[in-house]
Amino acid sequence: MTRTFPALSIVFAGLIVGPGCSSPPRNSVAGPTPVAQSQSPSIVASRPADANFPPRNEPFLFRTNLEAKYRDALRREATSSYVDIEGTIVWTQEYLRYRVNQCNHAEAVARVFRQVDGFAADAVCGSTSSTAFPPRNEPVDFRLQLEQKYRDGLKRSPVTTYVDGEGDVVWTLEYFRYRFSSCGHAEAEAKVFAQIDERSVIPPDCSVCPGPPGPTGFVGWTTAFTGRGTLQITWEPAAGTVTSYVVELGTSPGARNVAVAEVSGTLRAHTFVGLAPGDYKARVRARNACGTSGPSNEANPRVP
Repeated sequence: MTRTFPALSIVFAGLIVGPGCSSPPRNSVAGPTPVAQSQSPSIVASRPADANFPPRNEPFLFRTNLEAKYRDALRREATSSYVDIEGTIVWTQEYLRYRVNQCNHAEAVARVFRQVDGFAADAVCGSTSSTAFPPRNEPVDFRLQLEQKYRDGLKRSPVTTYVDGEGDVVWTLEYFRYRFSSCGHAEAEAKVFAQIDERSVIPPDCSVCPGPPGPTGFVGWTTAFTGRGTLQITWEPAAGTVTSYVVELGTSPGARNVAVAEVSGTLRAHTFVGLAPGDYKARVRARNACGTSGPSNEANPRVP
């Protein structure tokens, strides 16, 4: 039985996909889940000259966890592939190694297939000093050819998988993109899974995103001069880059059941209005593109 993958429409590093979504005409390939488009139309390693591939066990673990993600979280139906998990990770990494070292698509495919046939790895084609990831349609074409190679050349039997062909190559390359941009294994996997889950969010890579801000300083409060049923929460600035503060108000420790307000990172106070008399709990978190800090201390205001 000949297995073909569906038509593809994804843009790596800001992947737009899925039925009903309009995709750019240039190098369009389809992906497994819709996520937002990045400003850049190509994936470029942040420091290509220093791009070192991770040890093989780490991308293999990512691909194994991706399988569980599709099965348990996305509830995808089982399908089949002639390429097992180990094969797809090993040979996709080898294909990408040739591509970031100046081999074109046909050269990279030929070199990988020689390795699949049992020959030693060929030399790469050049330096990585100015190399970008390949156009989006080419890794997908490689994955289709690899499927045929396993089926017709190696005579492999099909294996069950929950990750379809485009999901396999799309998210594997996204994982490698994060690894090339200074992310460790856990960071890269978490960022890829955030793209799958949140769809409209493309987490920044680690070379431009050192981490979320530190916790906000001491949180205080006042009801004086603010009016009946009104509560003003104040705080000290958090350490690091802050784009916004998240002010949480609840009726028990750690709760946010009354109100949550996100305000500018330049502000140091926020006022809640229309509150019923009683005791409240308030805390503040700092946020930037890298994430959200832990909570500040918890204030215990009373609204008379």
